[in-house]
Amino acid sequence: MYCCMKCGMPFDGNGYLCPMCQNEEDRKYEAEFQLHVPEYIDEAGIPDGYRYWRGTNLSTVEKGPIVEHAAEWIWQHRKDNLLISGKTGMGKSTSACYAAMRLIAAHKVVRYVKLQRLMCEWSEARTSDSAFGEQEFFGRFRKLDYLILDEAVGKVKDTESRREMMIELLDEIASGELKMRLWILGNFRPGSIDALFGEENRDPSLRRIEENFVCAGITDTEVEVFHVWPQTEKTSN
Repeated sequence: MYCCMKCGMPFDGNGYLCPMCQNEEDRKYEAEFQLHVPEYIDEAGIPDGYRYWRGTNLSTVEKGPIVEHAAEWIWQHRKDNLLISGKTGMGKSTSACYAAMRLIAAHKVVRYVKLQRLMCEWSEARTSDSAFGEQEFFGRFRKLDYLILDEAVGKVKDTESRREMMIELLDEIASGELKMRLWILGNFRPGSIDALFGEENRDPSLRRIEENFVCAGITDTEVEVFHVWPQTEKTSN
C-alpha cells in the first residue's frame, strides 16, 4: 500500500501518484504537449504550403487532407517504409505531410527534407573536420521515428556521393540499424531507382526495397501498389 504524493490517499500499486491523480497529470501533460505541436511541426521542416489549404489559414489536419484518397492510404500504411511515386500535383507531398502532422501530434519525431537539402548536409558531414562526420550524419536519424525524403528523383544531380548516401541509408533500414520509418517520394519512372542507388547496385537495391518497403503509385483517383522486384516475395516489416 502506498500513499499518493499529491492527494495523500492510500492506493495499491507502484508509483508516486494514485491512479486518479496520475490520470490528471497525464491529461495536463497531453494538453501542454498539444499546445506545442505547431512548434514541433516547424522543427520537423514541414512547409506551410503543405500544412494549410491554399490561400487560407485552415489547417489540413483540422479541415481534412487536400488529396483525401492519397492521405488516407498513407495514414493506413504509416507503420511501413514507403516508396511513393506520382506526377507533380498528385498529392504525394501534401498527403505525406498530412500524415506526418498527425504523427507528430501522437508524439512521434518526424523530419521532412528534400533530397537536395539532405545531400548538402551529407557533403558538409563528409568534408567536416570531424573524423566521425559520416557517423554523426547517420546518427541524427536514430533520433527519428520518421524521415520523409521528398523530390528523390529528377531534381538532384546524379553523383557517386549521392548513391553512396542512399545505399547506406537503405542498408541501415534493411538491417534494422535504423529503427525509423523512411518514406521516399518522387516521380519514379523506368530507370529512376537505378539513378538513385546506382545501376551497378540494381539487384541488391531492388531486393531491399521490395522486402522492406511498400511501393505505391498515386494518380488523381487511386493509389496502386506495385512491385520493383516481382521475383521476390514481399515480407512483412
